[in-house]
Amino acid sequence: VLSPFKFVISRQLSHLRLGKNSLSAIAADWPAPLSSLITLDLSQNLIIRLSLTSLSLRKLDLSDNMLSSLPPSSLSVPSLTTLNLAYNKLIQPPPPSLALPSLRSLSLSGNMIRRLEPSALAHLPSLTTLSLAALPRLEALSPLSLRDLHNLTSLSLASSRRLSPLPSDLFTTTPRLASLDLSHLPWTSLSASLLPPSLSSLTLTGLPLVCDCSLLWLWEAQQQRGLNLEGAQCDETPLN
Repeated sequence: VLSPFKFVISRQLSHLRLGKNSLSAIAADWPAPLSSLITLDLSQNLIIRLSLTSLSLRKLDLSDNMLSSLPPSSLSVPSLTTLNLAYNKLIQPPPPSLALPSLRSLSLSGNMIRRLEPSALAHLPSLTTLSLAALPRLEALSPLSLRDLHNLTSLSLASSRRLSPLPSDLFTTTPRLASLDLSHLPWTSLSASLLPPSLSSLTLTGLPLVCDCSLLWLWEAQQQRGLNLEGAQCDETPLN
C-alpha cells in the first residue's frame, strides 16, 4: 500500500513510475503531497481499489491491474488529460461521478464492457482519443453512445471480436473523427453510410470482407478522396 508520508520530501517530483511492484491498494488522498506530479505510472500491479487526489496530475497509467469499478472516491484529478485503464476488470466506462473535465485520451481496451450505453461518455466532452480495442465481451455500441464527443478525432475498436456492425448514425455527432481502426473484427461487409465524411485514415487489417460490388465505394474513397486505407482485403486479396 502506498502512503503519502513516504514522499513528503519529494514535493518537486514531476514524473513517477511504480509499475510492476505488486501494489494492491493506494492509500486515501495519495499522491496529494506530491504537488508537482504530472505523470504517474501504476501499471502492471495488483490494484483493486484506489483513492487518488491530485491537482497537478496530467497523465495516469493504471493499465494491467485488477480494478472492477471506479467509485466516486477513486479519482479526484481535475487536470487529468490522459487516462489508461486498459486490461482491468471494468464492466463500464468511468462514471459521471468522476469529475474528469480535461480528459482528452482514454483507453478502456481489454476490459469486460459488454455494451456502450447511450451517452455513456457524455461527461467527457474534451475527449479526442478513445480506445475500445480487444474488449472480449463487447457486443454493441448504442446509436447515441458517442453523442457528446464532438471533439473525438481517433477511435479504435480493433479486435473486439463479438462486436456487431455499428449503427449507421453512430458518427453523426463526431464531426472531427479522422482515424478509425476496425481491424480484426468479424464483419464480412462494410457500408459507406457507416463512416463519417471527415475520415482520413481507416484501418481494416484482418477484416474478412467478401468481394462484391458493395465495396466499390471503399476503393473509390481510397483512389479519389485520398483515404489512407490500411490492410483492406476482400476474399483475402488486397483491395487495390
